[in-house]
Amino acid sequence: MVSFQCDGCGDVVKKPKLNQHGNRCYATFTCIDCSTTFQGTSYQSHNSCMTEAEKFQKHIYQNKAPTSVKGKAPAPAPAPAKPVSIIDQLNDKKRKSDAVEEPKEKKEKKEKKQKTLTEWSKIELDKDESKNLENALKEVLKDGKSLKLKDVRKKTIELIEKHPQYKKSDLKKSFDKKFSLTLKDNTITFA
Repeated sequence: MVSFQCDGCGDVVKKPKLNQHGNRCYATFTCIDCSTTFQGTSYQSHNSCMTEAEKFQKHIYQNKAPTSVKGKAPAPAPAPAKPVSIIDQLNDKKRKSDAVEEPKEKKEKKEKKQKTLTEWSKIELDKDESKNLENALKEVLKDGKSLKLKDVRKKTIELIEKHPQYKKSDLKKSFDKKFSLTLKDNTITFA
C-alpha cells in the first residue's frame, strides 16, 4: 500500500486515511516511495509507483520486457506522467536563467577590472585612491572658479566621502601626499 508524507505537518499517512488528513491539513502530499509531490486530490490516482527492485536497486535494476515469438520486441508503453511540483519548476527555471546570466556577469566584471576611470563617476570608484583624488579634483575645478587651496582640498575630500562606494580612509593625508606645492627657482609648481 502506498504511503504519503504530509508536507504541512510531516506525518506519514497511508492512502485510505489521506482524504481525512487532507481535510485537516490542506497541504500537499509526497509519495514516500517515488518522492512525487501531489497537490489537491491528485494523489487518488496514485496506486503504485515502483517495485521494491526499482526502489532499493536503482543502479542495477533494468525493466526487461518479454519478447514475442517472432523476435520483435513490443513497443514500450508510455510512462505515466508524474506531476511536477511548483517548487521544482521554479528551481529549474532559476537554474536555467542563472546559467545564462553567469557569462554576462563575468564579462562585465572583467571589463570593470580592466577599465580605469578617467573622470569622476557617481556610480563607481577606482581601486587606486590617488586616481579617485585626481578625478574628484578635476570635478571640483571643472567650473573654472578660483578657489583657495584649503577649499579645493575640502570639496575634493567631501566629494569622495559622499560617494556610495567610499571605504573609510585618511583622505587628507593622501591628498597632501598626492598634491603638493613646491618652490623651485622662484617658481611655484603644483605636483
